[in-house]
Amino acid sequence: MLRFILVFLVIIWPWSCFGEIDADEINTIVSEAEKNAKKMSIPVNKFTSQGMKAARKSAADYHSKEFQQTIKEHKSRLTQEVFKEYTENWTPHRNKEEVGQLEHEQIYVFLSSSIPIEIIQEWIALMSKIKTDKISFVMKGVPGGLQNIDREWFERLYRKDDNCNPLRKDCEYNEYSIKIKPVLFKKYQIIAVPAVIIETEQSSYLLSGDAGLDYMIEQINRHIKSEGLTQLIKEMRKSG
Repeated sequence: MLRFILVFLVIIWPWSCFGEIDADEINTIVSEAEKNAKKMSIPVNKFTSQGMKAARKSAADYHSKEFQQTIKEHKSRLTQEVFKEYTENWTPHRNKEEVGQLEHEQIYVFLSSSIPIEIIQEWIALMSKIKTDKISFVMKGVPGGLQNIDREWFERLYRKDDNCNPLRKDCEYNEYSIKIKPVLFKKYQIIAVPAVIIETEQSSYLLSGDAGLDYMIEQINRHIKSEGLTQLIKEMRKSG
């Protein structure tokens, strides 16, 4: 698409110097741009492999316990020494419902419109109550496709009261986003949903099947033995 725009601009610019362009001229320009675009190709980046390797190493270094500890030490020094004048009377606010113990785990919940909508509604309502950015709901694509998005499905999905008719009155909606991430489905080779992936610093764990979200996380945590996940499960069952 970018190549098409560039070629289009290159071709149309000289024409614009000579006055208005009629429809036939525009069609000719577009046709010529399409032909030229097919002849163009982006050169292969010979450093892709090295770049990916360097990116993985940087990510691993950043998320390592040693580097995270260094960040904490610098934050503490800045707070207690450099900016002490401004921070000594300030106390960080913490939401009583916030789950802040998941330092090294990231949870992905894989969904699709084939799952009964009532189940996804329940999980979205639950996540709206639990304040954490460590859980991501993801789908492989958009129900109905990008050209014909099933807006009614999404509207109902987020609606708090399934009996509320949005055509008759204003309905309340849960605030929790579902991300479209086909790359994650490919990365983890997800073939059945719902599925839960929990990433840690050392590895990743997968569990799929018709079960409650808290139950699937609990089963995976039997292998991980994370205090943060244990606390999350308690919060989920308390809020559910």
